[in-house]
Amino acid sequence: MENGSMYVTLHADTYRVVTLTAPTGESGEGMHAGDVRTSSLDPGETAVLTIPADGKVWLSTSTSTSNGKYAELVVSTGGSIFPSGPFDGSDMAVFGSAVGLTFALVGIYRAVEAREGADEGGERVA
Repeated sequence: MENGSMYVTLHADTYRVVTLTAPTGESGEGMHAGDVRTSSLDPGETAVLTIPADGKVWLSTSTSTSNGKYAELVVSTGGSIFPSGPFDGSDMAVFGSAVGLTFALVGIYRAVEAREGADEGGERVA
């Protein structure tokens, strides 16, 4: 999802007619308006379809339509603890500094722990 549009990359093993539908609102009783993009894919062909979308997008093929089925495409809007790229040199410099600082703090902690004798483990006194 980028700039209010969804980009869908499709690859066909066999000939397929693929349709993307994004609802844009209601246009009457039981009727909905929407943007529709249809593409025919030959075997081995890859295509990128772009459709304006604020939320849901449905995908159907010639086979799924004849079976009365469609798939809802779900866009991940994050949730990962890792940011997605692309990254540049300054991003990598910040990442490297954070990793270096983490190792330095762990080293200092271990040195203080060893000096204070906290690393003696369980001693038996009898």
